[in-house]
Amino acid sequence: MRIALLTDAFYPLKGGISHHLVSLCKSFQGKSDELYVFNPYHKGNRIFDNLMVSIKELNLNTQLLKYLLISFYKVLKDKALRLNEKLKIIFHLLHNPRNLLIVINNLATILPTLRTLNVDVLVGGFPSNTLPLVFLLSRILKKKVVVFVYGNDFLIKNNILDRTFRFKTSYFKQVDKIVVLGKATKYFFHKIHNVDEKDIEIFP
Repeated sequence: MRIALLTDAFYPLKGGISHHLVSLCKSFQGKSDELYVFNPYHKGNRIFDNLMVSIKELNLNTQLLKYLLISFYKVLKDKALRLNEKLKIIFHLLHNPRNLLIVINNLATILPTLRTLNVDVLVGGFPSNTLPLVFLLSRILKKKVVVFVYGNDFLIKNNILDRTFRFKTSYFKQVDKIVVLGKATKYFFHKIHNVDEKDIEIFP
């Protein structure tokens, strides 16, 4: 199996998330399954440093418009999504143009590599920032998607838009598996997003 991990929390950043993901990466060494990591900072064997995290790195070109239209088309044509969920996802992307440009730029940058690698599963290593990206990629490539949930990054933000539309819930309900670190996180995640418990796994 070929797995693509997308994260903006990776070596040499310090902290629990980057440490966990680096350890996860090391655990694949010598295994038959292949893990490919896409991150902004570090390049190595099966590790690509081509994710963008700052709008200052953006290179405006016609490719962005192309992939923006493709992304929205895939969301609107997705038969697994109800109309209100489609509209919420598109509104979530549009209401923050800066983040939208970063997501679409990253999508355009790594999509050719993902196609060449022919990965089987997409994994979001830090949902707050990579959740829209792995969701859109999964729709374009028709691949299964898994997200890791850490700490409080799954909480609903304390603003009117997020409390009203619950954007993260729209994404979480469409992924194939959610991996949490601990029973307490699983309990609160299920209570907040009402995701089927069989779709939530506790990382051992």
